[in-house]
Amino acid sequence: YGTRILVSGPTYAQAGAGFVVRPLGGVRVKGKTQAVPIFELLGRRGAVPEALCQYAEQFGGGVAAFQQRAWAEARAAFEACLRQRPDDLAARQYAVAVQHFIAVPPPEDWGAALELTEK
Repeated sequence: YGTRILVSGPTYAQAGAGFVVRPLGGVRVKGKTQAVPIFELLGRRGAVPEALCQYAEQFGGGVAAFQQRAWAEARAAFEACLRQRPDDLAARQYAVAVQHFIAVPPPEDWGAALELTEK
């Protein structure tokens, strides 16, 4: 994802509300069947610039739309993210996944997660 620090959902829950994160959705690592929610740790609450907090919220909205199969909304959110931060690898990966799912919808039992091909 091109991030510095990733934390899993359980780790974020343990850390509490003292930290700001960017939700990256669920990922399923090659060889595993269960998707795991992950987050990019941005910093301590109060120390993260407001613009970055807003970006993380916008990105999170795209992830939520992606998970709900709202492809047009997800595409718009990730395109907006990429206009602000063209080098955001996570936004680029989601934008590619959205385009793929628009052309080839995921199966009914899709876990609403990106699948990583490497560990």
